[in-house]
Amino acid sequence: MTTLEGRSPFGRLAYRVLSVPIQLKVMGVGILVALLFGAVVLTVMRWQLETAYEGTLRDESRALARHVAVRVERQIITGDVLGVHEVLTSFRATHPDIGYVVVTDRWGRVVVADGVVRPVAAGEISEPEELPADGTTSRLEFEGEGLYETVFPALEGYAGAVRLGLTDERLHEALASQARWLLLAFGVCVLAGQTLAAFLARILTRPLHDLVEAAGTVGAGDMELKATRFHGDEIGELAVAFNTMIDRLREQREELKSTEVQRLRLLDKVITSQEEERARIARELHDELGQSLSALLLRIGSGRSLEGPCAEHSVVLENAIRSIIEEVQTLAWSLRPSILDDHGLESALTRHIESVQGVAGIPIDFQFVCMEGASNRFEPAVEVVLYRVVQEALTNVIRHADATAVSVVVYREPKRVRLLVEDDGEGFSAGRGAEAEEERLGVAGMRERVSLVGGEFTVESVPGAGTTVLAIISTMERET
Repeated sequence: MTTLEGRSPFGRLAYRVLSVPIQLKVMGVGILVALLFGAVVLTVMRWQLETAYEGTLRDESRALARHVAVRVERQIITGDVLGVHEVLTSFRATHPDIGYVVVTDRWGRVVVADGVVRPVAAGEISEPEELPADGTTSRLEFEGEGLYETVFPALEGYAGAVRLGLTDERLHEALASQARWLLLAFGVCVLAGQTLAAFLARILTRPLHDLVEAAGTVGAGDMELKATRFHGDEIGELAVAFNTMIDRLREQREELKSTEVQRLRLLDKVITSQEEERARIARELHDELGQSLSALLLRIGSGRSLEGPCAEHSVVLENAIRSIIEEVQTLAWSLRPSILDDHGLESALTRHIESVQGVAGIPIDFQFVCMEGASNRFEPAVEVVLYRVVQEALTNVIRHADATAVSVVVYREPKRVRLLVEDDGEGFSAGRGAEAEEERLGVAGMRERVSLVGGEFTVESVPGAGTTVLAIISTMERET
């Protein structure tokens, strides 16, 4: 999976943009669509309006030029220039959009020129050789302004022609007015679109938020909460699938719990049977075999009065039997120390640690700290577990850690007990092999024993920096 750092700049930008909440995505898409649609509509509408108004102005320019030509025919023929000027002045007064009106005679000479947009001097205008009966209209640009000029013949050209220029101010005013209304309508449409987009985003994101909340609750371990199916769409189907998954997970968890309970019961029976068998074998070794060897030792000792080779042989046998008796006592002690049941964990650990120090030669600092008001005796099961954890931890230290110092601390509180075993050895290695497997099995055995009495067990190890074993068990005080 490509990380964000491994993406291109465009990929990182796209990732960040696509990572915004869905509600913002929907609203953003709504804004973009509205802007794009509005821009297209405004452009098309403006073009259509401009085309329509241009046609209107062309027609109006031709109609006005025809009207002026009809009214000045007689004055042109009679040579009444003042009358032509009066007609043009009154006509422009009633039609302010007219930029100019020029009347020419049949030879194209200017008779009267009236206007403020385009001043006309004599000789500036040349009429087309053949002027159509309905005149000609064209659009001109003069000093930044647009004009629609129509040349219309007076008396079919025998009396001259009228040249009329109509400004496009009304076109701009009409387009500006329409643009304002279109922008207002566009704003209303955008606002309505955003309202609908927000509503749609709410409809889409509410079920998703509910799914996220349900997933977080399930992730925290609560399998009772279910996602709400708001609608029958794909998100609703997803909620149904999620609830089905939760039901199956709940069933599997119950099965696992049942299996775990059965496993713990079986393990408890195995360990209990193991401890009982250890105690039985220890008693038989101590009582039966130990007494038999002691009786044999007494019988051999009674033959010391003999002289010669028999006496020497009896001494050798006596020493061998004493050594066997010590080994039997040590074996019986390791199987089940009676001092643990009689005098408690502190005495049993003190003797065991002294024995380990004598065999391994490793200095072991042992501390049994009991808070004020707390008893130094626990339930028998807790004492056995703590003793076995210390026994296994020290065995691992001797076999695998190559440590130079070990510390064992038992801290007794009124409601719980803490056991800490630390060494400065090699720590856990990542390698494989019989020793590593044995060490892992030993740790697993300690963890299982502690879990059987409802305790917590942790192991921290750093290669080259030693190992720390911690067990915390809730306990009650035991009557002594």
